Amino acid sequence: MLEREILQLISQHGPAAPIDFVAVFMLLNTVAGGHYQDRYSEEQIRSALRALAARGELQATLADGTVVESPDLQPGLERFHITPAGQAALLQ
Repeated sequence: MLEREILQLISQHGPAAPIDFVAVFMLLNTVAGGHYQDRYSEEQIRSALRALAARGELQATLADGTVVESPDLQPGLERFHITPAGQAALLQ
């Protein structure tokens, strides 16, 4: 469920607007009306992002575009992009 939410969130931003860990965390934990709600912990989100990257459904890059093979998920360092495999996973 969380992994799918992350894929949907990142796919909505498109390749021209990748988002970082802080944005993923805040967007997943903001509910209707713009109110913060502690839906997912940092560790839950980190685990989901790592799993998606390991399956090739997400790709992490640095701000300069360098691909990060094994994202360390340090806030603000990596930007996340959905891959074709991630797009396919959303269609299932």
